[in-house]
Amino acid sequence: MPPPKRPRRKKGVLLLASLASQNLHCDIPNALSQEKEEEKKEEKERMRRTTKMRRRSGRRRGEKKRRRKRGRGKGKE
Repeated sequence: MPPPKRPRRKKGVLLLASLASQNLHCDIPNALSQEKEEEKKEEKERMRRTTKMRRRSGRRRGEKKRRRKRGRGKGKE
């Protein structure tokens, strides 16, 4: 089953307002770029996790051709 989807991040004005309220000492463009960076990191992490899962779905090491060849091409006598 697919992993549960995260709720979409709010973008634009709402995000700016919330960020500005969180860190008033920080200027807004910087906060926005920081947010983007964080989003990118999260995305990368998610991709890595899914790739790992996808990679594991194939044949494990040590059961390469033995499994595949079984019952195929060998005349049953």
